[in-house]
Amino acid sequence: MSKPQDRLYVGKGDREIVEKIEKNNYFNFKDKSRKEQFMFALAYGVKSDIKNVEIKNKDEWFFSKDLQPKDKALLYSCAIYKEDNISVLKDINNVYRIAQNYAHIGFKFLSGLIDRESFGAVEKKFETEVKNEYEELFE
Repeated sequence: MSKPQDRLYVGKGDREIVEKIEKNNYFNFKDKSRKEQFMFALAYGVKSDIKNVEIKNKDEWFFSKDLQPKDKALLYSCAIYKEDNISVLKDINNVYRIAQNYAHIGFKFLSGLIDRESFGAVEKKFETEVKNEYEELFE
């Protein structure tokens, strides 16, 4: 087994996407750490249900030592979801690779959402999605 990587990555173009999101402070990104931004994009990427994307050119995003147990649990669950097999957890670098790819997808989707919607409509649309998901799960 190889040594666990010491940082997590995003795609080269994802930094510009985050800067665009921060510029308008969508999703309160200005006040979020790189890890929090990554986790947000990861969740959005998983929601997209696109599973076969690989980052070609990587850009350092944050150190893996900054992952808390709850963060790792999310990464593990995303890896199991993608591979449909718990044995994926045997290789932490593979878990990180899967999470990085989902975050990359998430940043792309967020960029598209921002490009299509007017200011204010982005967060309203997201709020509506979350509300609908909540109602579907708990009502």
